[in-house]
Amino acid sequence: MHHQVMPPEQVIAQKLVACGLDRGAVSVVWQDELQCIEIVIRRDARASSDQFSCIHKAAAAETVTFAEQSLQSAYSAYTVELYVRA
Repeated sequence: MHHQVMPPEQVIAQKLVACGLDRGAVSVVWQDELQCIEIVIRRDARASSDQFSCIHKAAAAETVTFAEQSLQSAYSAYTVELYVRA
């Protein structure tokens, strides 16, 4: 039986929803000029720093942007901390 492989954007979106984010407030789009998938998490996604680990795993190597500046700063600090510890 042949089943269709989901595009990576859809897989990432589903993983982010599994993290507890609101699907309607998350955009996962391939950006040609960046040659990567850009993930934008809007304010109404109700993201919190408790979800950073899950979001980071779901995003893998893709770019994550939070609409809310305080979350963006906190997420950047979180990812830097991961690389420092690695």
